[in-house]
Amino acid sequence: MPLEAHKHSYLAVSMFYPPSAETRAVMVSRLLAALPQEWLIAHGASLYFRQDPSTAPGPQAGPREYFPLPAPGHAPLAARLAKRGVPLVQQRPDRYRAWIQPASRAITAWLAARPYPPLAVLGIGQPWSSLMTAAQVSRNTGLPLLAYFSDPWYDNLGLNRLPDSLSRALHRRWEAQVVEQASKVMFPCRDLADLVMSKYPGEQRAKARIIPHSFDPARYPAFEPDPQGIKHVRFLGSFYQKLTPLPFLRGLARALEMAPDSFEQVRFQFIGPDSVYFQDAPELAAMPPGLVSFLPPVAYQESLDLMAASHALLIIDPEIPTCPLLLSKLVDYLGAGRPLCGVVTQGHTQRLLAELGGWSASYQDPQAIAEMLVRVAAAPSDPVGLDQTARAAYAVREVAARFQAILDE
Repeated sequence: MPLEAHKHSYLAVSMFYPPSAETRAVMVSRLLAALPQEWLIAHGASLYFRQDPSTAPGPQAGPREYFPLPAPGHAPLAARLAKRGVPLVQQRPDRYRAWIQPASRAITAWLAARPYPPLAVLGIGQPWSSLMTAAQVSRNTGLPLLAYFSDPWYDNLGLNRLPDSLSRALHRRWEAQVVEQASKVMFPCRDLADLVMSKYPGEQRAKARIIPHSFDPARYPAFEPDPQGIKHVRFLGSFYQKLTPLPFLRGLARALEMAPDSFEQVRFQFIGPDSVYFQDAPELAAMPPGLVSFLPPVAYQESLDLMAASHALLIIDPEIPTCPLLLSKLVDYLGAGRPLCGVVTQGHTQRLLAELGGWSASYQDPQAIAEMLVRVAAAPSDPVGLDQTARAAYAVREVAARFQAILDE
């Protein structure tokens, strides 16, 4: 029997939630904190998750109840087997597969014990195990499912490997099951919605809604120029297989040949968990010492402080022909209000930078990257305004209002 819904309560299922340091924890908690309804939040809890208390979003706009559930940690044997291409390992749909059944049963029992159930179940993917858990809770209770795709699932663009035909077939089926079951399917940008939903009939495509990532302007200090006149250009974030600093470094090498004196007061910093792997990149050998540095990650609030203190902020797209992603780090950058520059491919990042008044160059064109970096170095360090209309669309209050409109449909 379906549970009778209460109009002021919703359930969110997200593997990551503060104090987890995962980007998904930041983005989900920020949006939910701005919504006025009661939210029941079921999330993963594991000692394997990197912790960062500064990811917490601050005051909540409405009542909250949290239901942490033990999440599986990293399995070394499974990781080794996956690297050897053993079918399905860590692909069912991901390393958190073991969470789906116990979490969905526990959440269903938790809801049944409450005096009234929520109106709907919001599932956050990825990880896709989180979204599949929400779908199972929806089936158990008869409550509507709201599905959020932060990334492509089956259409993974080579960013995440599906190493065998059986894995690909299963992911295609799992994605289709969620899309068919959901009453709404939400994406952070239209490009991603079009990519994922293009393979479904019109009835399913009509479910697509756009809810971008958001920033909280209250969390950024005001910009103050460096007292020694240094212009810090910073990249803050993670690298992975298709997203590296190498196209940038090749462009910078060309820029130093073109205008070596332009960079005497400039410092490029890459700050994040994978930066150490590029400290000895061959492209650095001919560059002046100290011009480029690779630094370890910092706490989330410190990263926002560094963004606000930057001369400019650097975004890098994955090296794929077209990128349909709204990179969450770019939205964090928007909150700082500093000039933006990007090493990009065709797609959403390129268009958004143009809309905001930022600089961009193709990752395939070192000469264009070099010319862009010379312009960035020559720009004044005084506050340079981004297009405020374009920027305001990503402020958390605006995004929360758009999400509320979807809930009210």
